[in-house]
Amino acid sequence: MSDLLRARVEAELDRLAGDFGRIGIAFSGGGDSAALLHLAARWRQGRVVMAATVDHGLRPDLLAEAEAAGDTARTLGLSHSILHWQRGPEDRANLMAAARDARLRLWRIGRANMRSRPFCSAIRSMIRPRHS
Repeated sequence: MSDLLRARVEAELDRLAGDFGRIGIAFSGGGDSAALLHLAARWRQGRVVMAATVDHGLRPDLLAEAEAAGDTARTLGLSHSILHWQRGPEDRANLMAAARDARLRLWRIGRANMRSRPFCSAIRSMIRPRHS
């Protein structure tokens, strides 16, 4: 990773964290969130960085993936939580939209439980060039 890219991500993490001592990373285990997690672990400088993975139960192997994401986070010295979504009958109409809404709601709850700043969830938004 280039020094410029790392500096841009670290500046955005600084902005998001502010003076708060904790920040959460929404960690799916995929490439983008893994890159963000590694950068945040390196950046933390005395802050607490926590990771959370949502298990929305839409695929049978998702819990195992969430547990593997936790192993990755712990390898970096970070705490990790799996946030479970319990679907209701009202969620059947538009399952993907309901899962997305549940994921955002669970991250807000996770943030409150961890007493963290909002979860960072997309490295792409951190490194996208800003247009004036």
